[in-house]
Formats: sequence, structure tokens, C-alpha cells
Amino acid sequence: MRKKVLSLTAVLVIGGFFLATNKEVQAEQVPEAVFDLGEVVVTATRREVPIAELSSSVTVISAEEITDKKKTTVLEVLRGLPGLDVVQSGGTGAVTSVFLRGTKSTHTLVLIDGVEVNSPATGGFDFANLTVDNIERIEIIRGPQSTLYGSDAIGGVVNIITKRGVGPARWEISAEVGSFTSRRASLATSGSIEPFHYSFSVSQFDTEGISQAKVGVEDDGHENTTLSTRFGFPVWENANLDFILRYADTTTELDAPVLGVGFVDALNYISDRESLVFSTNFNQLLTDRWSHRLNASISDENMEDKDPDTPWHNFKLNTRISNINWQHEFTAGEMSTFIAGIEQEEQEGVSRGGVPLRENFDESITNRGYYFQHQWDWKEKFFLTTGIRLDDHETFGSDTNYSMGIAYLLPETPVKLRGNWATGFKAPTLNDLFWPATPWSAGNPALLPEESIGYDLGIDFWGKHFYAGATYFYNKTENLITWAEVRPWFWTPSNIDKARTEGIELEVSFLPLDNLRITTNYTYTDTEDKRTGNKLARRPQDKYSLSFNYRPLEKLSLNLSFNYVGDRWDDAANTKKLARYTLTNLAISYDWTKNIQTFLRGENIFNEKYEEAKDFGTPGSSLYAGVKATF
Repeated sequence: MRKKVLSLTAVLVIGGFFLATNKEVQAEQVPEAVFDLGEVVVTATRREVPIAELSSSVTVISAEEITDKKKTTVLEVLRGLPGLDVVQSGGTGAVTSVFLRGTKSTHTLVLIDGVEVNSPATGGFDFANLTVDNIERIEIIRGPQSTLYGSDAIGGVVNIITKRGVGPARWEISAEVGSFTSRRASLATSGSIEPFHYSFSVSQFDTEGISQAKVGVEDDGHENTTLSTRFGFPVWENANLDFILRYADTTTELDAPVLGVGFVDALNYISDRESLVFSTNFNQLLTDRWSHRLNASISDENMEDKDPDTPWHNFKLNTRISNINWQHEFTAGEMSTFIAGIEQEEQEGVSRGGVPLRENFDESITNRGYYFQHQWDWKEKFFLTTGIRLDDHETFGSDTNYSMGIAYLLPETPVKLRGNWATGFKAPTLNDLFWPATPWSAGNPALLPEESIGYDLGIDFWGKHFYAGATYFYNKTENLITWAEVRPWFWTPSNIDKARTEGIELEVSFLPLDNLRITTNYTYTDTEDKRTGNKLARRPQDKYSLSFNYRPLEKLSLNLSFNYVGDRWDDAANTKKLARYTLTNLAISYDWTKNIQTFLRGENIFNEKYEEAKDFGTPGSSLYAGVKATF
């Protein structure tokens, strides 16, 4: 299967290249482009900039793409993207990690409308419960981004951006049923009534699911209720105020590990989670060349695991991130733009465990960051972006990071050359610093931050019906934190690991017909634990995606995708190998009227047997059907 898929990719890439080149580039010296890289993104520079002017490796997923593919969770949207790996430990609702360019899952900074949602306790973000409700777009920036975003952004940034209401009120109601006794219903509305704009959505999903344990026979269900809203208005001339809120309440049935056996059924083990993201943004244009933005936000998460059959699976974890960010933007002439900001962040966590529940820790950490960025534009052809950031952290002191990016549009050609160099860091987590002392383990308040240096080189070229890009990336990380035996039978987090990741990302998208879009990408990732010489766990060397979006009729849409993941090691010791696999998904929708649409979605339609994590179950083939009404 792998050889067939790779052969098909080669044919499509070569065929698409000649098709686009012959039709477009030779016909016009500078083609009128559909793929013109003119789309604006905000995450890469903290301001709106067209992709053509960016040196960063960027992927943007629009609301239209999400709708066409009928995805319901962000983790499913992210699967198959270049340089990004998704690993879910079980079925729906099970812990889900994302790895960018082979770095740790805790090295991917996740934002919802610019608000950090990584856990202060673990350092990572669990994508298991994040639905696509009310999402306008998802921006993924690959490579170190610490100069603008501080800790956690060694691998890159994933920013989920909420819809902003525009125009007359629009309502959308949808319902879906399918495999594993799954049911989903949602209601959404958006619009604007001058001077206000608003968007709102609420959804409810439940499923009997599959067994989280691969060898289990008991299904582990999941329930998810999500509410999202955004609204705003002008407070006076050239000044606006926006409010954003997202809330999710989920319950997931879990299985448990047994020493020497692996994961097995746990009949009464459940996990309850509540998360809340709230942000208020004040934007003001002070002069023609000077604007500022003040943002205040909180990100709360309350987790409780309960299992009456054992004391080991009972704990509560309450965390909060409070952030204030004041950013200024200045333009000097037509060539220079400056961004300067200061932010203060407090991370808090209360951890309790056991039966009865006993306090593990009740701690907080404060960090203050100062960042500066300069963007230089020479004749709309050469773009230079430099940045520096100083962080003052409560436990380890100060840390300074730098970045430089160059993008060059070749004259009279649809070609862009780009390159980036940056440093990054990851601060120790609350668990790392404050885990309670026992005779055999303890946290380590003397930890230093994890440090990285990374660079990439890339090229993009495009025509009216064609886009292609290639990127080489390299990242070296030191002072990696891992639990280590510092004396006989005593373990503590320590800065002892080093790692290297490097690879190639290839992307092609083209329109051989007006109603057919073909998109493919391939990522090669080579990783090494520099202390042991082993490969890093759960990072495939080869990863491939191919998708077709076809509209044979104006009212009919077909989406077919293939996602290939190569073999990889499940453990750091490289003793447990996970086999390669290919998943095939299909989505079909038909618009009966301008207001009524029905759809079918098939996942893993060829019933591939596979594992994303050792001993954890994965769903077989499944089918879902639904209807959507808009008015």
C-alpha cells in the first residue's frame, strides 16, 4: 500500500507541476494566481501580514475546509498536516498529544484566540476535547516562536481563532448520528447589528465509544458539551473592545494499566473535565502610525479522575493561567514596522490525590516577558524580520531568546525563498518543580529551562492553479527535563537529556479541473536522543497525506483523503515498535436547497488495523450521517 501511495504522489506532483507550468507560468510572466500567498495570518508576527511576506512555515485551515471534510474535532483536522503528528491513547476523549517537527508534545504552544491553554501542571495541551465549534480558522506556525510567545513554543504554535460575526444574522442547526452509538447536535448563530458583532455556538456530543484498552471488551463512552461565543463593539472612534469565551464540560470512561499486562478494562474509572477560556481585548489606533492593544485573559481547567475500585486512579487537578499583555505597533515610513510588548503571566495549580484526597501541591509561578520585533520591507520583494525577548521567571531567573527570518520574492517570477533562525525555551512545569516529596521521588525547584536552537530553509512557487513548497528544518534541544535516578531508588526531574530533530516538508496543491483540488504533502523526520542515541518515541520517520476535493455537481461535494504514518518506536528505549498504517476517510455532502444539506462521513473506511500508542485501542471503520439547516 505504501509503495502505491508514494507512486501516486510522484505522478500527481510531477503531473501537477507540468500542468500548472504549461497553463500558467509560460502563458504569463507573472500569473494571475489563485494560489497567490495573499492570505493574511496573525500568529506568525502578532499582526496581520500576508503569507507572501512571511519567512515562517505556515499552514492555515479555514472554516470552509473543516466544513467540507465534516470534521468535528480539532485533532482530526490536524491529522495529515505537514510536520505535525497526532497521537491519541485510545478512542474518543482519550488523551491526545501533538508533536511539531519531532519536538516534544510540551513544545507545541496551543492558543485559543491568542490565549495560552497548555497545562501549567504537565506543560502540554490535550486535544481530546477540543471541538471545531465556532472556529473561523486554525493557524499553525512551525519552528521556534519563543521571541513572541515565550515558553512552550520550541516546536511551533497552533492558534485556534474564533468566528467574528459579519452582516445579517445567520443561523445553523445540525444533527448527526453514527457508529458506536454516536450522537451530535449543534446550534450556531453569528452576525452584526451596528455597532455590535457577535457569534455563538453550543454543541452536545455523546458516544458509547470503543475500549480504550486494545485487549478490552468493555466500551468506554464519552460526553462533550461545548459553548463558544465572541462579541464586540467600538467604545469610541478608532477603539474597539472584544470579548471571547469558550467553555467545555466532558466526561470520559477510561481503562487502566496493570504491571506486566498493559492496559486492561477498568469498569468504573471515569474522568471529568471542565475548561474555560475567557479573554477581553482592547484595540486602539492612536495615530496613523501608532496603535496599541491591551489583552487580559484567563484559562481554567478542572480535572477529576475517579475509580471506586482502587485508590490509584483518584485525583483532582485545578489549574489556571492569568495573563495581561500590552502590545504596541509602530510604522516608520513605508519600510519598517516595530512591535514592542510586555506581558505578565501567573500559572497556578492545586493537585490532590489518593483516597481520601490529600494535597500534593498548591503552588503558583509568575513570569514577566518583554518582547521586541522589527519587520523591514524593501520594495515589496525582500522582507526581514528580527526579534528579541527577555523573560524573567520566578524560579530560574532570566532567559533571552532571538530570531531572524528572511523572505525574498524573486523578481518577475512566482517564487519565494525563505529562511529562519531562532532560539527557544520551555520553562519547568508545576509538576516538575513541586511534585510532593516521598522516600523515592520529589520535584526539583532548581531546574533550568529547556533550551533550543532551530533553523529552516524553504522555497515556495505557485501559478494560477498550482502551489508547491519545500522546507528543510533542523532543531537541537538541550537541558531536556526527564525523571532520573539521582541516587539509588530516588527519582527527580533533571536537566540531563539532549535531542536533535531534522527533516524535510514537501507540499503540493493544484487544480487540474475547476471543480477538483488535489493536495498532498510528505514529511521526513529524523530524530535522535543525544544521550542514548535512540530515536524519539512516537515520531514516524515518514508521514504522507493525499486528499481530493471534488464537486462533480454544484450541489454535490466529495472529499477523499489518505493519511499514511510510517513505523516508529513507542518507547524511549526503542524496544516496542509500532507498525505503519494508512487511514482512508471519505466525506460526501449534498445541498438539497440553499438551506438544507445532508452528509455522510466515513472514517477508516477500509478498516485498517493500527496502533497510535502501544496497548491502546483504535476505532475500526465507522460511518456517520447528518443534516444541516442554515437560515
